[in-house]
Amino acid sequence: QLGMIATDKTQASYQTIMELLAVKKTSADSPFSLFYKLYDSLALTSTMYPGILEYLRDTMMNFSIVSLTKTMIDSNHIAPAVLLPVKSVLLDLARKERSRLLKGNLDNTGNLPDLVELLGLLQQKEADEMIAGFLKTSDIPTRKSAVLALLRNKKTVSGGVITAIANDLEHRVEFFTALKNLQKENLFPAEHRSQVDFA
Repeated sequence: QLGMIATDKTQASYQTIMELLAVKKTSADSPFSLFYKLYDSLALTSTMYPGILEYLRDTMMNFSIVSLTKTMIDSNHIAPAVLLPVKSVLLDLARKERSRLLKGNLDNTGNLPDLVELLGLLQQKEADEMIAGFLKTSDIPTRKSAVLALLRNKKTVSGGVITAIANDLEHRVEFFTALKNLQKENLFPAEHRSQVDFA
């Protein structure tokens, strides 16, 4: 299994993984067994880029790649520019997932915030418009990521959307903290700013 190969933290082993992916020898593998190991050594995992992005169309691996890529960018192991050649793939994936959410299918949404954040890193009009579409979904973590991505890109978000997220007790503190980090805490509803509300 590729996951077993990934336990050997050498560049040769990681090159072998890419070679095996290229010849389609992963059908029997669980994506989790591989990608879980790739987080152990981000420096080595960076050697798999940009090649691993070719598999974003693989429905068995796409969201594992999305979340891994977000971690790689957040940790400065790869640059956001690596996303530009796969912009259309990310947009297609986002379009499919947004349609699913808007139809009320909220299954398996855990990786969607990462997808939204990757779109935001593109800093392009088409991507921002796609992100804005996620503001209409009922999945709070995804909506929250959409709000923050748009604000980072200097886009306007309606107060109603921000208030709806702030009304959710589970995500309220995290949302306020994220807005504060962007120096946008003034957008947070005044009625929820007291420490009592955060308890």
